Amino acid sequence: GNGARHRRVRGRSHLDRAEALQPATAELRLAQLLLALDQDNWPEVDRLAKECLKLDPQNGDNTNAVGAYVYYTRGNFAEADRLFVRAQDIQGLAVAAPFNNRVALWMRWRGPEAALRLWDRAPPGQVRSESTHASLLLALGRIDEARAAAEGIPAPSPVIALGADRSAGIGFTMLALGREDRARAWAD
Repeated sequence: GNGARHRRVRGRSHLDRAEALQPATAELRLAQLLLALDQDNWPEVDRLAKECLKLDPQNGDNTNAVGAYVYYTRGNFAEADRLFVRAQDIQGLAVAAPFNNRVALWMRWRGPEAALRLWDRAPPGQVRSESTHASLLLALGRIDEARAAAEGIPAPSPVIALGADRSAGIGFTMLALGREDRARAWAD
């Protein structure tokens, strides 16, 4: 509605002012990209994505974000996959997001069997999300294994700050596995 439009206009003016006061940064381009994405301005999204990656090619967070928000969203799975691999290379094994994004991509692109093979081939020491693993097993109908994987999902806490979509996904996985108690904890 009008409130969301007003916030976008204010956000755009803040970003324009930031750009006028300093040289372009990858972070500024990413913020502009997200605003252009919200407005379905795909030519601008493409331009800003390229600039963001060019301005800071060693920033794994931005590389992962561009892969997720731009290429995965638009169905350019090969480019999203390439960016997730690049983000993994930059960030190392201790960061789970690029790997988990890549597994989710493969689930949609190549199917749950391929995604599970990717999961199983993770390099030793790769931090992974047990909720992603449980969801894969659930999609394959391997309920007992999914329940065992779900036991590795920690209870929600203020320390575990996940987005609402991710928390809801974990809640739905728990519910599908018959763990109403844990599903409720993730829904709160």
